[in-house]
Amino acid sequence: MTPQPPEGLSASSLIPAKGAELKFWIVKTNELAEKKVLNVSGNVDTLRANLATYYGLDLTINPRTEAITAPTVNEDIRDRQWADLAATGVEWRDKVRAGIQFKLLTQDKHSAFPILSAAQDLLPTKNNGAPTRSVHFNSELKILPTAAPVKLQSGSGHSSMSAINPPAPTQPSVTIPSTINPSSAAGPVSQLEAAALDDLSTAIAGLERCEGLQAIIQQIESGAVKAIRDRYGPSKPGHRGTADASWSKYSNLVSKRERLHRILIQDFEGDKERFFGFFSVPPPAAKKRKHCRSGAMVRSRSQDP
Repeated sequence: MTPQPPEGLSASSLIPAKGAELKFWIVKTNELAEKKVLNVSGNVDTLRANLATYYGLDLTINPRTEAITAPTVNEDIRDRQWADLAATGVEWRDKVRAGIQFKLLTQDKHSAFPILSAAQDLLPTKNNGAPTRSVHFNSELKILPTAAPVKLQSGSGHSSMSAINPPAPTQPSVTIPSTINPSSAAGPVSQLEAAALDDLSTAIAGLERCEGLQAIIQQIESGAVKAIRDRYGPSKPGHRGTADASWSKYSNLVSKRERLHRILIQDFEGDKERFFGFFSVPPPAAKKRKHCRSGAMVRSRSQDP
C-alpha cells in the first residue's frame, strides 16, 4: 500500500523543489514511517525520484501555474495616484532648488472652485427689518432654505432660540463667485515655500549662536544637530549627491558637533564631569609663580632689621 504523502507534498510542489526542501521531506517521511525508509544523501534528481517513487507521485505532470490576474480598477487607480504624487513631489523639489515657482495647475484658465470669505461671513446675521422667521445672510452667499426648522441651543441647555426657517426666494439675486484669481492664490504658496527654504538658515543660526562646550553637548543631546543632518544631509552615508543644495556650506559645522559628542561617549564613556574638566583651561601657572615670588619678597623685607 502506497503511503499518503504529508500535507504540502505533491507532484506540483516536488518538481521545483531544491536540495534543502527535498531533504526536509525525506526527514519528515522517515519520522512518519518511524524508521529510515529514504536516504538524505545524493543529488537533487536522486532525492526527488526517491520521494516520488515512495509516495507514487507522477512527476511527468506539469505543475499547475496560477493565473496572473490583472489588477482591479481600484488597485490600478491607487497605484497611478501614488506614482503621480511621487512625480509631483520630485518636480516641486527640483523647481524650488532652481528658484522657479512651482504651479500645480498648468492651464491658464481660472479654477472652478468657489471662493469662501472669512468664517464670520458664513454665519447668519439678524436683520431687524426682515419679515418674521427669516434670516438675512451675507450678500456674497446664496440664500438657501432649510428643509426643517432649526433650533439653536445655548451651551447650558436651559435656553433656546425660536425656530429659524427662512423662506426660499424665487430667484437668488447673488451667486457665489466661481473663479479664483491666480495672482491671489500664488501668495500663500510662495510664502510657504519661502518659510520652508528658511528652515536651514534658522537652524544653522541656532548652531552658530551656541557658545561653550556644555551648550554644544546639550544641543547635540536635544536632537537639533541630528535633525539638521536628517533633513538636509545625504540620504545615504558618503553619497553627497543626495544631500540638499545648501548642505555643503554647513556640513563642517554639523560634523564638528558630532565629533565632540563621539569623544564624550567613546573616550570619556559619557562622563561629562571628567569630559568638561579635561577641556577646561586652568589659570596660567606663570601668574601664580609670580604671585608667590612677590609674596616671598614681601615677607623677606618685613623680616629685615
